[in-house]
Amino acid sequence: ILGFLIFDRSTRAVELTPEGAVFLSQLRPAFRDLERAIDIAESAARRKTTGLIIGYTPWIDPLILQAAAIATHQQHSISVNLLSDFSPRQVARVLAGELDAGIVMLPVSVAGVAIEEVGALPLSLALPTRVLGKRKVLSLDVMTGQTFVRVGRSINPDFSEWMLQRLYDAGAAPRDIRDAATTVEALQLVAAGMGIALVNARMEESFLKGVTFCRPTGGLAVPIAVLYRLGCGAEPLNTFVQCVRASL
Repeated sequence: ILGFLIFDRSTRAVELTPEGAVFLSQLRPAFRDLERAIDIAESAARRKTTGLIIGYTPWIDPLILQAAAIATHQQHSISVNLLSDFSPRQVARVLAGELDAGIVMLPVSVAGVAIEEVGALPLSLALPTRVLGKRKVLSLDVMTGQTFVRVGRSINPDFSEWMLQRLYDAGAAPRDIRDAATTVEALQLVAAGMGIALVNARMEESFLKGVTFCRPTGGLAVPIAVLYRLGCGAEPLNTFVQCVRASL
């Protein structure tokens, strides 16, 4: 029907054909738009009942937020609905009144909202195992002369630039920069020996073949904040935020 093969199937593996890779890359924005449309429709349906609707960055552990939602419900008898979304889209949805609040990665550039920093998420270096071996701690200047695989610039440019600036501040001088739409894509590039990435430290649990994780010397973490419209703070939201802050 398409006129080309999407997958190249062999007895050992199934891989994307060059045409299939292009096809998939063009479909990703459409999938994201579809997911957002579904989330907005679900938000509208949930607003028919009382409760909080809070967005959160996919980088944060959802178990932390679920525990905060349970504590908020127990204390205020109010439901808390959680929606995963990228930080820039959360900002837009808070301003549009689709979300009561968002848990976002800093920095964000926006006016007319309150921003309260609640903690930080540690980052790890993702290295090709066969190139750099297994190490527990490594300075960021290991990036000098290497390709930096930058995550999510098309989705969250402020955060991507923040990560790049951290490298420059540490004296690292990457040979070049290669952009990856998602963390999974970035790790696939790392596993193929095509660069080094900075990723959420939770990815250390993935045990991806060909990738070694280690913490940057001195530690590196991305600030996390709750964002809500000015004048929209409420006691249930304050309880939720305090629970999140205590867990990060």
